[in-house]
Amino acid sequence: MRPRLRKRKTTEKTSRGAGARDAASASSYRYSSRRKGETFNVGRNENKTSKKPKNKAGMGTKAAILLAIVIALVLVYKIIHISDTPKIVAVYPSNQPTLAITGTSEYQQSAQKLFGSFWNSNKVTVNAVNIENKLKSEYPGLESITVSIPFFQSTPNVYIEPALPSFIVKTNSSQYFLLDINGRAIAEASSTQKLPSNSVNNTVVNDQSGLTFKSGQQVLPSSDITFMEVVLAQLKAKSIVVSSFTLPPVSQELDVYMAGRPYFAKFNLAEYDPRQQAGTLIATINQLKSQNITPAKYIDVRVDGRAYYM
Repeated sequence: MRPRLRKRKTTEKTSRGAGARDAASASSYRYSSRRKGETFNVGRNENKTSKKPKNKAGMGTKAAILLAIVIALVLVYKIIHISDTPKIVAVYPSNQPTLAITGTSEYQQSAQKLFGSFWNSNKVTVNAVNIENKLKSEYPGLESITVSIPFFQSTPNVYIEPALPSFIVKTNSSQYFLLDINGRAIAEASSTQKLPSNSVNNTVVNDQSGLTFKSGQQVLPSSDITFMEVVLAQLKAKSIVVSSFTLPPVSQELDVYMAGRPYFAKFNLAEYDPRQQAGTLIATINQLKSQNITPAKYIDVRVDGRAYYM
C-alpha cells in the first residue's frame, strides 16, 4: 500500500509559498532600498541645490539693471537740467565805455527769476525766446539780448549788448542823460561826461521843451537823432564845428550853435531833409561872408530853399 503524499505536497506548497514570500520580501526590500537609496535622495538634493544659484543670479541681474536705470536717469537729469543762476555776458566794442552797462547784478536777478520757473528749468521745455522778450521789455536801454543754452552744461548764458550812446542831453533841471540812436535814455550822465571816440559826437543837446527823461524810456523819436547826426556830418565836412544843439519850446525847431560864431541857425525837424537845410545854411554863410555881413542873432533855414537872417 502506497503512502499518502498529501503532507509532502502541503510541505512543498508551504516551501514554495515561503520561497515566494521570501522572493517577494526580497523584491520588496530591493525596491524600498532603491527608493531610500542614494540615487533618489541625491537627485532631490541636487535639484534643491541647483535652484539656489539660479535665484542668486536672477537677483544680481535685477540689481544691475536697476542700477543702470538709476545711473541713466541721473545722466539724463544732468544733461537736461538748467541752473537758475545764469551767467550774464556783456558784449560791446572795446572802445565803448562800460557806462552803458550799469552793472550785471540787476540783470542777473531778473534772469534768475525767469530761469527759476519749472518750465525753464530744463532744456526740453525752456522757452529762450520768451525769456529774451521779457528781459527786453524790462530793459529797453539794451540794444539786444540773446539767451544761449549749452548742451553739455547746465549754466545758461545771457548775452546783453548795450546801446551805443549818440548824444548827451541836458534837461531843464540840469540833469544829464545819454541818448542812443533810437532816442532812448540809456543811462544818466554827468556834466563832464564824454562819449567814446567811435560815437558821432560829444555835442550836448540842451532841452528847453520840457521833455520827460527816465532811464530806459523813449525821449526823442529816432528821426530827430538821425536829423542831428546828419547836420553834424554836413557842417563838419565844411569845417563848421557845432558846439551844441538846443530844443526850444517852439515845436519841431532845432537850434544849432556853432563855435566861434555869434549867431545860431534855426532848423525845422518836421521837414525831414537835413541835408538840404544844412546846404542852405552853408551857402548863406558863404554869401554873407562875401558881403562882409555877420548876422547878429540867427540864420533861419526852416523854409525849404530859403534863408533869413537877423
